Amino acid sequence: MKNNNALKIIILLAVIVAAMFFSVSPITGSPLLNINLGIDLQGGVQVILQAIPAEGETISSDDMDKLTAVIRKRVDALGVSEPIIQKEGSDRLLVGLAGINDPERARELLGRTAKLEFRKPDGTVIVTGADLKNVRNPQLNEKSEWEIPLEFTHDGSVSFTEAANSLRGQYIDIYLDDELISSPGINLNAKPFVVGNPVVITTGGNFQQAYDLSSLLKGGALPVDIDPNPSVRIIEASLGRDSLDKSLTAVAIGLIVLLLAMMAYYRLPGVLANISLVVYALLLLWALKLLNATLTLAGIAGFVLSIGMAVDANIIIYERIKEELKAGKSLRAAIETGFKRAFWTIFDSNLTTLLVALVLIQFGSGAIRGFAVTLSLGLLASMFTAITFTRIMLRWVCGIKAFSNKKLYMGKMTDIKQRNVIGRRKTWYIVSLLVIVPGIVSLFVQGLNLGIDFTGGNKYELSFAQPVEQADVLRVASAHGDKTPSVTKTGEGNYIIRTSFLSEQEGSALLADLRAQLGDFTKPSEETVGPVIGKDLTEKAFIALALALILILVYIAFRFKFNFGIAAIAAQAHDVLVTLSVVSLFRIEVDSSFIAAILTIVGYSLNNTIVIFDRIRENMPHAKKGAMADLVNTSVLQTLRRSINTVVAVLILLAALLIFGGATTKIFIL
Repeated sequence: MKNNNALKIIILLAVIVAAMFFSVSPITGSPLLNINLGIDLQGGVQVILQAIPAEGETISSDDMDKLTAVIRKRVDALGVSEPIIQKEGSDRLLVGLAGINDPERARELLGRTAKLEFRKPDGTVIVTGADLKNVRNPQLNEKSEWEIPLEFTHDGSVSFTEAANSLRGQYIDIYLDDELISSPGINLNAKPFVVGNPVVITTGGNFQQAYDLSSLLKGGALPVDIDPNPSVRIIEASLGRDSLDKSLTAVAIGLIVLLLAMMAYYRLPGVLANISLVVYALLLLWALKLLNATLTLAGIAGFVLSIGMAVDANIIIYERIKEELKAGKSLRAAIETGFKRAFWTIFDSNLTTLLVALVLIQFGSGAIRGFAVTLSLGLLASMFTAITFTRIMLRWVCGIKAFSNKKLYMGKMTDIKQRNVIGRRKTWYIVSLLVIVPGIVSLFVQGLNLGIDFTGGNKYELSFAQPVEQADVLRVASAHGDKTPSVTKTGEGNYIIRTSFLSEQEGSALLADLRAQLGDFTKPSEETVGPVIGKDLTEKAFIALALALILILVYIAFRFKFNFGIAAIAAQAHDVLVTLSVVSLFRIEVDSSFIAAILTIVGYSLNNTIVIFDRIRENMPHAKKGAMADLVNTSVLQTLRRSINTVVAVLILLAALLIFGGATTKIFIL
């Protein structure tokens, strides 16, 4: 048995090392495992198109499918590899174009309705884009002008031919999105037009404009109207790469510290836990690859937080095993009993957090949904590694004589002093109220510092070539928009400017003004959120939070008792209120990732709460009648070491991301 177990461990470790080799540099991109990166990790453009229904109608699923098809044709014209084109909700389309070099061209090409019309001088429509059968690529004529040959359907060609032949000596107006783009004249002595012959649009000497126009016409007009002010996010490639490098460095530092802490505290089980974490990380990365998921900064945050849940599962198991060993059981019996008693605690705590993640997937958008997908996959992977993989390893290792000494599994067994935690609950209430009451007052008086994700608006990150005073930036920016802008200094010559919603022309005027008055600058990132989408995000945020709390209440009432569910909701409300209070008091900006942060807090808080609930339920048969306070107090103390260790493990990872990670997720991590 000894040799067999040792051989199994050696083979297992060899397989893990081989898997690590074949997954080398999975995020940065290797020939073997190349995960898609979001625009915040490699730069690019993200556009959210909001469909607008005609009066008295609604946007149907068929409308969105047609819109997706048209946008996909336009994206293909841009030559972007592996674009993201996905529906969000029932009436929005998210388009992610990573690595694109010309964001302004992408915004123009995606946002145009492309409604083509040929009109008589009196405004009568002759043919429209619906009559097009084929659009050829631009061709250069003898005058060095680019021409786009168009072929109409038979009916369209008949209509055009009849109109053109009747308008000799006059002209035909060509409109695109109600904008006149050409007015070709028809010569009195020209040959008669023939049905079936192509019609040519002359665009001038700019090939790019001609190519984009032909691409728009090839794709066809949008099947529905869209908000003329789409939400746009632009990130320079250098900023994306910097964010990726910083995030990977932060994750590496956090993991190294965490792995060392696990080994120091839990000894041999800590080593096995670290091996489980490696397997967990490999499972998650390969799941992302096989699902063709796109990894974003928020996804990396979800990855790190799910690591915390994986560590928590191992901590719950090891603390249980230590308790069984302390009670005098043999090593093998302690391992089996420890796993048996830890199973439902792990299952309940992970499942409730998974419910929160599923709510985010349903109601979240963009980065939030990416975070939720990564977190969900991580939770499933962590449950497998903790409940199955770790158990197998412990069984094999304890069968090896060299590793059969109980001391290797006991770790630090310092007893938690018996204190009346529940008896002092009034003290804890006062401590919480000292934070919550001023926060609630602040919420009513000044509210939350909502970012442009919720209010709509523009955000520009600028890096000036020379030192510039903040007051001067504010002075120039204040001349644009109907509200006083916000100007934040992030470094020498570096500023973030937030304004009320500006159209593309107004935004360009602001940037031109800044450059003319304060000197040249680079623009690492730019973000525009339309008012319609900002309002929708706010509504969905409240829906997501309410639905998550309802699901939690129902599940806990089913697994425990209804009053346990009420207590859990009260605990979540407390933790959310503490967070909201601090955010309101210190005027920390709230963006869409804040919703993911709040729901993550709910998930973690719920995880801690359920661990205690599970111990209360276990202790109930042995409790004296009417001694509920003593029962709860004992259960809290029995789980206190696990709670502290889990929180410390998560804080190690969060601290690394906060200190060494990129700026994009700092508020989320905070």
